[in-house]
Amino acid sequence: MVTFAVRSTDVGERTATGIRKAAGNDAVHVGPLDLADQASIAAFTNAWTGPLH
Repeated sequence: MVTFAVRSTDVGERTATGIRKAAGNDAVHVGPLDLADQASIAAFTNAWTGPLH
């Protein structure tokens, strides 16, 4: 699984859709993350549920 951490989820989702189609793999996800916003960082990390590589 690949997760894109992005400020703009619309742009991230368009990119992820292209990768899903090209790779034939649906395991590409988009998560909102704005590194300039501590609340955004906390929300992203609190929502993370898997291993991190």
